[in-house]
This record gives sequence, structure tokens and C-alpha cells, in this order.
Amino acid sequence: YPKSYPGQISYFLAEERKQYFKRDEWQELAPGRIEVHTIPGSHGTILKEPSVGILAEQLKISLDSIQVDD
Repeated sequence: YPKSYPGQISYFLAEERKQYFKRDEWQELAPGRIEVHTIPGSHGTILKEPSVGILAEQLKISLDSIQVDD
């Protein structure tokens, strides 16, 4: 069973899979903040244009915010 992680989690979620995201289950594993980024597309298209550009932009924003907080 995975151990709990106390820090913030950035979760990148394909729009077509958002009904499967279970925040309560993640909250058990990560009692800190869970930041969910919904990306247009499906599990199979999230790494293809145009979704991958949006994913990259959201990932950069997430990484930049971590560097500012430290």
C-alpha cells in the first residue's frame, strides 16, 4: 500500500476522464493540497496537439509556483 505524502500534489487530468477522479481517495494518500489541472482531451490524446501544449503550459505554471513557494 502506498505511503502518505504530506506535500502538494499537482494532478493533470484528461477532461474525458474527470468523472473517474476520486478526490477523497487521493486525499487519503496526500492530506496536503491537491491541485487538479483539467486538460482537454482523453487519456490517449493528452500528449498530442493541441492538448499537449495546454498540458505543458499548466505544468510550467505548477513548477513555477513551487519554486516561488520554496
